[in-house]
Amino acid sequence: MSRREFIVLVGGAATAWSTAARAQQSGQIRRIGVLQGLLPSDPEYQRRTTQLTEGLRDLGWIEGQNFVFEFRYPEGRFERLAELADEVIE
Repeated sequence: MSRREFIVLVGGAATAWSTAARAQQSGQIRRIGVLQGLLPSDPEYQRRTTQLTEGLRDLGWIEGQNFVFEFRYPEGRFERLAELADEVIE
């Protein structure tokens, strides 16, 4: 193994270890609050939620393992957004 190959191997291992360590987040399950104007039955809602979940997965976050979503819906009454935001924060 050449010196260059060794350096690449060690650098790659360090990067992988660092990414895995950040993804674990000390075993604590995080809560992500989402205020959503669309209802779960809406195809656009489903598309957005899937993209968000996949994007987080690409960063090492797995729903149910190290985070959960807390969804709130104003159901067409957008004046409720502040109330729903307070509910998620509590």
